[in-house]
Amino acid sequence: MKISAIRDLLVGSTGLWLAMGAAIFLLTALAIASRFGSSHRSEIVARIKWFSWDRRTFCQHFLITGATGSGKTLGGILRLLFQVFKHEPRFGGLCVDVKGLLHEKVVEMAKHFGRPDDVVVLQVRSNSATTEWRPVNRLNLVGDRSIPFGTYARCVADTAAALGNRQEQTFFRRAGQIHIGKGLEALHALGYEVTLENVHNMLVNPGDTARVVKELGTKETTRGLAEHFQNYLAQPPEQLAGIVGTVGNYLHYFTEPAIAEVFCRDSTFALEDVDKGKIICLALPQKYQTERRFVGTFLKLLFFTHALSRFDADAKRRQLQNMLLFLADEYQQFVTASEDGLSDHSVIDLAREALMAVVAATQSTTSFVPALGTDQAKVLTLNLRNRLIFTSADEDDAKAAAEFLGRKTVKTRSWTWSNGKRSETFTETEDYRVKPHQLRKLRKHQCIVAHANGRFRKFTLPPVQPDGTVPNWYRRSWFTL
Repeated sequence: MKISAIRDLLVGSTGLWLAMGAAIFLLTALAIASRFGSSHRSEIVARIKWFSWDRRTFCQHFLITGATGSGKTLGGILRLLFQVFKHEPRFGGLCVDVKGLLHEKVVEMAKHFGRPDDVVVLQVRSNSATTEWRPVNRLNLVGDRSIPFGTYARCVADTAAALGNRQEQTFFRRAGQIHIGKGLEALHALGYEVTLENVHNMLVNPGDTARVVKELGTKETTRGLAEHFQNYLAQPPEQLAGIVGTVGNYLHYFTEPAIAEVFCRDSTFALEDVDKGKIICLALPQKYQTERRFVGTFLKLLFFTHALSRFDADAKRRQLQNMLLFLADEYQQFVTASEDGLSDHSVIDLAREALMAVVAATQSTTSFVPALGTDQAKVLTLNLRNRLIFTSADEDDAKAAAEFLGRKTVKTRSWTWSNGKRSETFTETEDYRVKPHQLRKLRKHQCIVAHANGRFRKFTLPPVQPDGTVPNWYRRSWFTL
């Protein structure tokens, strides 16, 4: 072949080689981006280092674990919350915690992003409050008439069971739930304020029950309710006392005057306002620690109920819905398990399609076992597909995290000698990709970030402030969000 012909061939193929090179570069870039999460910028909800999440993967939920002082709150919870504020300006949600401090960070972060009016803090009267103090925001926990009274009663029973009434006899638990539902219905039928405080007084005080029975009997439409409560009062004394005691235990913590002032009065907003971007937080003084758990758990159940109601909308409306976020620190204090109610492990599996994401933090996955039992706790944690694993608090939690991260095949080589000859043998075994002892030795703010797509990597996640900056007290101040 002549030299000129070879030159023409090379020149003519230059464009082809450049096109092939560009295509290979583009495919490589896309592969690298998809390796660590979502690649479409407009869909990104959160980003941590090399990982990113779109709505679909973010709504596969997050579980943040770590021993006390490992950095899971400042480095994990606030980091994710900041990312959601940054990328989802219309999101609404519910934030609960045991310490009663989370609302302060949410308020500051909302101000930073220009959304101070979107945060609804349900604040309860403190010891330092003056006599003129009045709550700015109120929410009647049973004030939404679109929710059946029986559903409210089930939420009350599930809340009480989650907070220590699991050993109660099934008969009394079921009877208490039924009578609470009927009590709410009776209050509504007679035109009284439908509140947990009023239904408590009606069912626990025989005089109030008798007066309600008399009023119900005067109306044709309510005689069925009157007959129900006549039978309620006509029970054997021991049986009635047991049911009254059950109802009292279920509703007592909602009747504390300071609690009732906020949660048993007319509402200043509706729970469905989360669809408009409202973010609900609790601010209860430390003396109301048990009440904080009762109210937080009840609100969680209402929030789940609302999220599932999104399935009732048509496909066009569902496409326009904003993302909802349920954020819970010390999540084990708010989980519920119910045979016929809203168990966390079953709701979370469905909520993803309703565009609801759960970000749950706890010291150890073993802390779910007392509240849910071994089987339900395992199902719950498996449904939380994204993980931020800080220093494991105990060996069982470390093993569970290592199992979640998966195993790898390891080839081992051994030699044997026979008749003066050496033979070589290869054996394949499975071992943890990250061993439990390594998870227990993670330093403060070191974290294994595991994406729902199966990828994971170890990073240092420094603490972040509500404005996204790293605090001055953190020595490694060169890290940025």
